[in-house]
Amino acid sequence: MKTLYAQELKPLLKTYGRCYNDSKEKRLYFNWTGASIEFKFRGSLLMADLTAINGEEPVFSIWNKEPVTRQTWPVIGIVIDGNYEKIKKHELTENENRVILYSGSDSDPHTIRVIKLTENFKAFTALHSASFEGELLTPDQNKRPEIEFIGDSITCGFGNLSEDRSQGFFSYTEDALKTYGMIAAEALQMNYSAICFSGISTTKYGGELVQYAMDELYPYTDRILSDKLGYAEAELWNFSESPKDYIVINLGTNDSHAVTYGNHKAPDQLFFEGYLRFLKTLRSLNGAQAKIICCLGSMSYYFYDDILRIVEKYKKETGDSQVYCMKFRQMLFFDGFGACDHPSAKTHQKMADELIAFLRSIS
Repeated sequence: MKTLYAQELKPLLKTYGRCYNDSKEKRLYFNWTGASIEFKFRGSLLMADLTAINGEEPVFSIWNKEPVTRQTWPVIGIVIDGNYEKIKKHELTENENRVILYSGSDSDPHTIRVIKLTENFKAFTALHSASFEGELLTPDQNKRPEIEFIGDSITCGFGNLSEDRSQGFFSYTEDALKTYGMIAAEALQMNYSAICFSGISTTKYGGELVQYAMDELYPYTDRILSDKLGYAEAELWNFSESPKDYIVINLGTNDSHAVTYGNHKAPDQLFFEGYLRFLKTLRSLNGAQAKIICCLGSMSYYFYDDILRIVEKYKKETGDSQVYCMKFRQMLFFDGFGACDHPSAKTHQKMADELIAFLRSIS
C-alpha cells in the first residue's frame, strides 16, 4: 500500500471552494460550507487520513450554574462518480480519522469527492494523507462557470435537516448539499464555493453576537482557521485563481439584530455605509466580469429596501450595471422549519428554484 501526504498530493487533487494549504502543519484544510477535495482513482482501495478540530456550542439549561459547552465535529460526505443519491456521510469525532473513500474490484477509473457538509468555525477539517492500492490519476479539468455564495446561517444550511424548530446547532442536522446554493449550482452545472458563517453581519456595528463580520473574512482564504491555529497573519485569497462568473450575497438578516442590540441612533445609515463599502470591495477583488446578485431572505427582510437603495447608489457612482437585487419569498409554515426557526430542506429547494430562474433571466 502506498501513502502520499497532503503536500505530495497537490498535483493529484482537484479542490472546490477556498481550501487552505497549510505547509507548516502539512495539511490541506477544506473548512467552508461545501468545500471539497476530489481524487481520480483506479484500484481496489483508497483511504484518507483526515484531521478534525472540534468547535464548541453553549448548552443552555436552568440547571447549569456555570457556563457549559458541548463539542461539535465536522461531517463529510463521500460521493463516487457524481452519484449523490448514494452519498456516504461520516461525522469525524476524533482529531485523527481514517476513512475508506473507495473499495472495489473493477479496473475502471473513479472520481471520489469528499465534501464538507458542515460550516466553518463550528468544526475544522483537513486532509493529512491518502493511502491506496492502485493509482491516483491526474484529475479531469472540465471547466464550468463559477458561482460563489456569501452569507450567514441560511446559506450554511443551519439546521436544514432538523424537524425541531427549538433545537440548537448539531452537526448532523446541517447539510451543505441541501442548501439553496448547492442545489442551484448543481442544477446550473456550475462550480460552487461559499463564504458563510452563522450569525454573521456584513460589517461590525458593536452589537454582534459573533466575533467576525463578513468584511473581515472575505479577503482571506480562511482567516477563521488562521486565528484558530494562532498564526500571526492570515493568507490572502488569490481571486485571480478561479474568477467568479456569479456572486450571490445573502446578508442583512443578522445586521438588523446587530444594530438593534448595539442601541445605535442611526442603524439604517450604518448598514447603508457598511453594505456599500462591502459591495465595492467585492467588485475590486473579483474584477469586472462577475455578475453580483444582492439577495435577502427567507427569514427577515428588515433591510431589503435599504439594499435596493444601496445598489441604486452604487450603480450611479460606479456605472457598474452588473449588480442585481433579488428577494427570496418568505418561508411558509407548512414547509416546516429547521433548527432555530431556520429554513427547512423543503424551503431551501424553493429558494434554489427561485434563484435558478433569476440567474437564467440575467444570463
